[in-house]
Amino acid sequence: MLFVIGGLLLLPSMLSRGETFASHSYETVRVAQGDTVWDIAARRASVREDVRDLVKTIRVLNRLDNNARIFPGQELKVPIRQNIGQTRGEQP
Repeated sequence: MLFVIGGLLLLPSMLSRGETFASHSYETVRVAQGDTVWDIAARRASVREDVRDLVKTIRVLNRLDNNARIFPGQELKVPIRQNIGQTRGEQP
């Protein structure tokens, strides 16, 4: 239940930017060597989204502290965007 509460607390800031994330929908991403939470968020954020908001959401979903240390092979929950659009990680 903590997951839903955390997702709902962050949802209003995402909605104000025109992006919506389901509070219960996420994909599991395996951390690769050299990845940071910022890198993972930047690859999945839409061009209109503030990457910092997605970083914060990933930190909450995965109960990461402010340092957001992650390790190769670790699996992270990353919210799935409901409003599908081009992400920063996609080539036009």
